[in-house]
Amino acid sequence: MDFIKRHYEKVILLGLFVLFVGLMFLVQSVISSTGEVTDAQLKLPKRVPDFSETTPTGEKFDTVKIREATQLVWRGQEFKGADYVKSDFVSVFPMAACPHCREARGADSEYTMLVPQKSFTTKDDKKNRVCPQCGKELLMAPEISLEELEEHSENDPDRDNDGVLDEDESKYGMSSDDPNDARYDMDGDGFSNRFEIENGFAPNSIESHPPYWWRLQIKDIKEIELPVTFKAIDERRQPKNKKVWSLQFDVPDRYGRKGRFSSEFFSIGDTITIEGRKYRIDDVERRFVPKSDAVAKANTGAERGMDDVSRVFLIEVVNPGVKPDKLTMTMNKPAYSSDKRPVLVDSGDISEKKSEKVLKIGDTIRLERFQTQQDEQTAGGNRKRRGKSYVATYRLKSVDTEKNSIIMEEVRRKGQKAKSEADDDVIEIFKAEPKVPSDRTPIKKVEQSARIDGEENPDMPMPKAKSRPRRR
Repeated sequence: MDFIKRHYEKVILLGLFVLFVGLMFLVQSVISSTGEVTDAQLKLPKRVPDFSETTPTGEKFDTVKIREATQLVWRGQEFKGADYVKSDFVSVFPMAACPHCREARGADSEYTMLVPQKSFTTKDDKKNRVCPQCGKELLMAPEISLEELEEHSENDPDRDNDGVLDEDESKYGMSSDDPNDARYDMDGDGFSNRFEIENGFAPNSIESHPPYWWRLQIKDIKEIELPVTFKAIDERRQPKNKKVWSLQFDVPDRYGRKGRFSSEFFSIGDTITIEGRKYRIDDVERRFVPKSDAVAKANTGAERGMDDVSRVFLIEVVNPGVKPDKLTMTMNKPAYSSDKRPVLVDSGDISEKKSEKVLKIGDTIRLERFQTQQDEQTAGGNRKRRGKSYVATYRLKSVDTEKNSIIMEEVRRKGQKAKSEADDDVIEIFKAEPKVPSDRTPIKKVEQSARIDGEENPDMPMPKAKSRPRRR
């Protein structure tokens, strides 16, 4: 025992070594035994194939019948008088898009109906092959030589094919080789050059333009979610006297920070401002409804098995003789306007993201003129910051949900007359029929050319000479 006490560390190490050697033999025996396990001992279930066997001689692989069924020539070449070479579809051959499908979907849209080019026939061909998708006849386009194409281009009245004749482009300082300048806006009135020319106006004159309200387009007419939410009721002081209950509302941040809200407390009879309108809290209704079975089982207690769907009723504060607006808000539910409101877009806006404005009856929208650096240049040659230059203001009078239209009126300053004979005091705008089509809206504001055909452009103000600084 004295030996063990003196050398107990070595005894412990010897025991650990013996244990380690034993574990090594155990691992080796386990590894060797796994190699002797068979599939029968594992008893693995035999899986049934999840696919069906097919033979390459079936009808679905008969390429000859498939070609004959479509009545199309699925080869782009002829071989010893035959219409096609008898082979599979792996080899490449010329294909073309069906012009009828492309026209129906729009030239800018993606179209997927491709047919063999050999299937396009002439009018004299008796085969009359048709597109398998739309069923219309496929006719080959007439061949034209390079000389004929160049001659046609020289004699074409619209060389760049932008919808504006070369004669008009030369008249107004546009380029006959630039297909994009038709949608530019030279005078900054919010109408494209092409649209103004088509409607009899001068695209390079600020004084000549269609009525500004033509720029307004209705994107949608719908109920609008209000920025105020009814959140809670505090009835602890007098549960039976609802006139003294404290009603909590989440309202937009008073500092105007987007996406932030603050809580305010009101009582029956108080007024709350919603979208610039004042509403009086007329009444409140305390209501509870049972929760769904799944939610009720997850909670305990009788009161936790009920949903609070209390409502508050608001009436707009208006002058006598005016019909007030009424709102009903449910606790913790989004509140919507009682009427449908138009979402308007200014088609003359050349920014990348056109801003939208939602109007309610009586609201106004102002249209601006798009200025350039030259417009902002002062007589002294210095530049100064200027606010937006508004050219017209319109007020919403009524909304017709059946016709999908709105009635607006122009708001003029005292003594201000109509800018043109085409301007009306009361106008009607239809959602389905905008005055300016989508392919006629301006995409860019450009400077007018100071000279047209070697002569000065009278509609283009020439920059004034810079004044010299005074010496002291």
